[in-house]
Amino acid sequence: MTRKRKYPSRKDLAEAVKKALSKVIFHPHDFPQAVYEVLQEEGFDCSYLTVKRIWRTYEEMVRRGEIFDILGVVVDKENRHYGNISSE
Repeated sequence: MTRKRKYPSRKDLAEAVKKALSKVIFHPHDFPQAVYEVLQEEGFDCSYLTVKRIWRTYEEMVRRGEIFDILGVVVDKENRHYGNISSE
């Protein structure tokens, strides 16, 4: 009898985002697929995981300061990239 694979929690997804960023990613378009691959390697069921949830998790982690915006896709209200913000 085979067990159902569990769905990734918010914490599991955050860890997968960190692991995916440690891989070589040439373009932000490739990032969600890298996250899917990390989660599938760990045995998670990704059938209901959306690209929007992956990007929302990435953005929240950048805004909280957990990770640096390596992909350069998160902007603030003044359309400045988080990687280019200096303390004024």
